[in-house]
Amino acid sequence: MGEVHVAIAPRSKPKWEEGDFKVRAVTGVEEVEKYHWRWAKDEQWNPGLDDPKLFFAADPKGFFVGEYKGEVVSCMSVVVPESDPNRFGFVGYYIVAPEHRGKGFGFRMWMEALSRGSGHVLGLDGVVPQQGFYSSVGFKVGWNNMKYQCDKPLPPPPMFEVDGIEVIANNFDAKLAGEYEKFQPRSEGWLHNWATAEVAQNVMAISKSSGKCVGFGIAHKAVVGNKLCPVIADSPSLGKHILVKLISLLGDSVGPESPVTMNVPDCNPASLEIVKSLGFTPVFETARMWKGAPPKLPIHDKIFVVTTLELG
Repeated sequence: MGEVHVAIAPRSKPKWEEGDFKVRAVTGVEEVEKYHWRWAKDEQWNPGLDDPKLFFAADPKGFFVGEYKGEVVSCMSVVVPESDPNRFGFVGYYIVAPEHRGKGFGFRMWMEALSRGSGHVLGLDGVVPQQGFYSSVGFKVGWNNMKYQCDKPLPPPPMFEVDGIEVIANNFDAKLAGEYEKFQPRSEGWLHNWATAEVAQNVMAISKSSGKCVGFGIAHKAVVGNKLCPVIADSPSLGKHILVKLISLLGDSVGPESPVTMNVPDCNPASLEIVKSLGFTPVFETARMWKGAPPKLPIHDKIFVVTTLELG
């Protein structure tokens, strides 16, 4: 399945009157589902089944549509953590309806909606053909996210071999995972809702001596199959264990027509080695790009699978 995380045509001189096009915030989650989510589905981005309400909850002011003479022709999101200016924001869902591409609506929406992120470091995931545009407006490549696919069930892994760590399934405690929330451009409490959603499975690894979380993973049902989103762990061996445990929880539902996909940062060599050792197939590539000083994330050694390409 192809996946493109920017859906616009090259910019051209607008052929419409200035007053005929306007950008506005969505009226609610219903519009996020009608435009952002449905158009992403039409573009074969394979969104998660609960993405509209979970993404909207991250920043209700961060979702926009562009209207031409009252018709919605484009959409975009710029999610920022208003309560903490030190956290990064994220740009996603940059889509123009196919019949309206090449008219200048996408660039105009970009210029207006991006003001939502003023004062924040901003990230996005860009496909190769659009990276030149993003570079021209101040974004720089941080690393590449490689989409891998698993299309066969995996048996449950043996008990984790490191003494003093307990791995538990579907008993997520967001308070224990609170340290990891700073990796996300979301509102407080978002991680709990993401991990415990009706469409989710989750795994946590707890240190028996300290009681602290030393790793966790989350999987979500998508339009096709499931997504791992994310896998974070203090060591490669634990990261692999959590990844395999998550896929095993999905059981026989995993197959060629219902694969598991995951976005793996290429700057984490241990993560790449894990997916290759398990025989997963690379299917797509995006670049994680930043405008402003990139946040200090443990992307090289603790983040084995990123959370989303829409919200970071």
